[in-house]
Amino acid sequence: MALTKLTLQILAKDILENDYTDFQYCPITRALARAGRPDLHECNGIYHNKSGKMLLGREKFQPPKDKLFGMYATKLNRLNYCGQSPIPIEDFEFEIEFEE
Repeated sequence: MALTKLTLQILAKDILENDYTDFQYCPITRALARAGRPDLHECNGIYHNKSGKMLLGREKFQPPKDKLFGMYATKLNRLNYCGQSPIPIEDFEFEIEFEE
């Protein structure tokens, strides 16, 4: 197995234009495609599209997901979203590592 390291760029426009609950269009799935991995998607973890194999559990990248949830709280004008308070919607990036 080889270690894969990706830098994911979350774009504010992805948050503003899409729903987090649809894994095909969520900001993390879009960031995976921008990082050269359209064969992966995010749905409570990073999964391979064809095999369905989980490559990375959600606990391994929870802080960036919490940030994303705070931005969705802002978008939806809610006091919290998945336990996170509203924060400004902006571009950000983070790294993930997993073995394939």
